[in-house]
Amino acid sequence: MPSTFPGVNWLAVFLACLSFFAAVALASAHPTIDNSMEVVVHADHVSIRAKISLPEIDIAHRIDEDSSARTIDAAKLKKAIDDHGPYLLSHLQVTADDKPVEGKLVSASPPAGEATWARLEQLAAV
Repeated sequence: MPSTFPGVNWLAVFLACLSFFAAVALASAHPTIDNSMEVVVHADHVSIRAKISLPEIDIAHRIDEDSSARTIDAAKLKKAIDDHGPYLLSHLQVTADDKPVEGKLVSASPPAGEATWARLEQLAAV
């Protein structure tokens, strides 16, 4: 039977489609990291409130090497969150009148209640 599309390598097309669907399946296996930032500009200062997911903090500042425990050690979690403040500030660029403005961390709060490894991707620090 002659091909409707001469010169098309159907094996290559099939493998490309298979690769695409495999990539989609693998990508959907990892949830999206959901961070947010609220910026309010006042006449004399800028306020930034960041909500950072715990997996993001764990990537930058390992919360605990022992993830076999059911709950996350509160002191280690607090330390990782506190360590993330200067890291976050170093990545923010705020200018006023074309001059850089130096930021400072006012507070960093861990999520309310018990933090568990099973719920890590649902929790955030503010």
